[in-house]
Amino acid sequence: MSNKDNQKGKIMHLYFIQLL
Repeated sequence: MSNKDNQKGKIMHLYFIQLL
């Protein structure tokens, strides 16, 4: 898993938390 994908995954996770 690349570093860019890891950072994108964290950002997506934060967005999902805000949607809840």
